[in-house]
Amino acid sequence: MKTSRLLPLLAMLIAGCVNPDQNLGAWINRSQSELMQAWGAPVRTTDDGQGGRILVYARQAFIPRMQGGGTFADSANNQMPQQMERTYQFFINPSGRIYLIR
Repeated sequence: MKTSRLLPLLAMLIAGCVNPDQNLGAWINRSQSELMQAWGAPVRTTDDGQGGRILVYARQAFIPRMQGGGTFADSANNQMPQQMERTYQFFINPSGRIYLIR
């Protein structure tokens, strides 16, 4: 019974370890509209200084903290997961195509 409860948690942890940066290169030369359809509205838009724009996205991840002995901490122990935020900048040329990602 305990194993069946741990499997979904293990699956979520493994999925959370996937590095989104690995697939960012696939966005080069794709359109701004494709990006917005997949990622939604950016948190900020700014001028790129070359007639295009920069779309800024922020993604949050929650990482469980480990207690001594290798067990996961939880809110009952006042050990909330660590929150991290990663920003992505998509540089869009005047033709509406992504030419750089940071």
